[in-house]
Amino acid sequence: MAEKGKNGTPLLDELEKGPWPSFVTQIKDMAETNKMSKSLLDLLERSYEEKIGHWKHGGIVGVMGYGGGVIGRYSDLQEEYPDIAHFHTLRVNMPSGWFYTSDALRTICDIWERHGSGLTNMHGSTGDIILLGTTTDELEPTFAELTANDFDLGGSGSDMRTPSCCVGPARCEWACYDTLHLTNDLTQTFQDELHRPAFPYKFKVKCAGCPNDCVASVARADMSIIGTWRDEIQIDQAQVAAAADAGLDIQRDVCNNCPTKCIEWDGKQLKIDDENCVKCMHCINTMPKALKPGKDRGATILLGSKAPIVEGALLSSVLVPFIKIEPPYEEIKSGASTARTGNGSANSCSVSGSVTSWRVSKWSPSRRWSLIRERTLTSSTKSTSRRKRRERNNGCRKTDRYRASALREVSAPRHQGELREVAVP
Repeated sequence: MAEKGKNGTPLLDELEKGPWPSFVTQIKDMAETNKMSKSLLDLLERSYEEKIGHWKHGGIVGVMGYGGGVIGRYSDLQEEYPDIAHFHTLRVNMPSGWFYTSDALRTICDIWERHGSGLTNMHGSTGDIILLGTTTDELEPTFAELTANDFDLGGSGSDMRTPSCCVGPARCEWACYDTLHLTNDLTQTFQDELHRPAFPYKFKVKCAGCPNDCVASVARADMSIIGTWRDEIQIDQAQVAAAADAGLDIQRDVCNNCPTKCIEWDGKQLKIDDENCVKCMHCINTMPKALKPGKDRGATILLGSKAPIVEGALLSSVLVPFIKIEPPYEEIKSGASTARTGNGSANSCSVSGSVTSWRVSKWSPSRRWSLIRERTLTSSTKSTSRRKRRERNNGCRKTDRYRASALREVSAPRHQGELREVAVP
């Protein structure tokens, strides 16, 4: 039996035991000076005792002129816990790469302590600054103070979610394009889509500077922009020799771990078959002084990843193998507009000047993602219920598989130098 501590929360006290930090500790710290946090602590303990949550969906709540950025939340025990009868969450648009000054962080915390619970989450899964818990009456004053200090709300609901990116060239030598500048540009361009939900479902864009994909865009973004290169990996043979002399077993740790076995090491010189390199970054990560991405840099555009709870994560599929990422990013923004709305000039979106031109027909975003999802399910599951669903809709599923196959065709490994068009009817 758990012992009752000074806060009267024996079950929550158990979560503080062990080597890992606990959110309970942070709530207790804030509960000493904030009534909302104290009530939250008591309600959470009750939920653990009764094994039931006491939050109900908040419906529609927000600030004037915005349809997103606020997630409504209400307690179903409002009379017993009046301080958290309302416990709304605000999502605040973060700076590209999550670079803050200490003054900026203090400003956010001061605003939130005045108007809310004082609890924050740095950061949400999309990347926003999460301000946890305030009342409906405090939404407008909070928003007014945030905007007065040059902060804005992020996305929520069925809109374009806040674009996010890795630290890019600010701190990473592998960045193949300026993720920070592109993300800021996309955020400014799609302000209306970000703040006023008008889609059938949410739409996320994440920018990764290299194939290491530190923002996990390949698994969590509807549109992934992942840095890559299309020429040869840069090799410094002197540094390769130095790594070997320092004790690195190049054959075992580099060559044998290459997924396409395109690296050879004869004890003196390292050779890479770049035509068969799939840009996995393993060799570069293992020998960062000896190897670098090529000089002809750009990005790969992928579509369709999501992380559903029931059926497991789905990785995105390549749509544009290589495209140069340069201001003013008109090709990228044109592609994003078509991908999220299904609309475009002449029923298509053409990326010119790159090795691939591409088209996306007038389907809703959720429809296009479902095609890739169907292909994954068709090839990976033997579930009876899913098989029956496919049989019931066999007529359209054949067409779906064909279209999904057409989308995947652009990811064929030998695409360099070709100008190809993949039309999806």
